Amino acid sequence: MFLVLPKLEQPRTERLQKRKERKRAFVANDGRPREVQPYQKLLMCLLYLRHNPSHEVVGRMFSVSADSSENAFAEVLPLLRDLC
Repeated sequence: MFLVLPKLEQPRTERLQKRKERKRAFVANDGRPREVQPYQKLLMCLLYLRHNPSHEVVGRMFSVSADSSENAFAEVLPLLRDLC
């Protein structure tokens, strides 16, 4: 988790900092709270890889939709593949 979480947040912060149409300066943790926290994304992905349930089941375990679970899986899996 100590390796993956900083790398998981890095592309998002870089993307937000480089947006040209942004009217305000970038401030970390500003704006609407996230639906799924980064540590939850990692845990959903690891749970899915270990037990192979459907995304619907994994999403319900974390009180999010199946689409959110699937999106988190697609975001975290390439990162895990690179780091491990």
